[in-house]
Amino acid sequence: PDLEEIKVRAPITTYPRDLFAPIREGRSVTIDNIPDPTTEHLNVVNKIYSIFHSFDVTSLSRIILYTPRKSRLSNWYVTLYMATREQAELACRLYDG
Repeated sequence: PDLEEIKVRAPITTYPRDLFAPIREGRSVTIDNIPDPTTEHLNVVNKIYSIFHSFDVTSLSRIILYTPRKSRLSNWYVTLYMATREQAELACRLYDG
């Protein structure tokens, strides 16, 4: 990038600990095939909230673009990180398919 395009931020003073704990502990849930957030961002966020507001979600990833294996799927997904493995398993059972 050109010097005019750079962004300046304060230095990181505390580093996150154990970034992969939710994945290793089975507390992550991936929502695949979501609508294009560039045109329907608010609708996507509201829908995710309406489905998962009763779960103990500790954090979520940004909405990510990828190349799907099946062409009928959209190219977007988001990952939610739950407080417990049981919450993640329950979400997968309730909303699978």
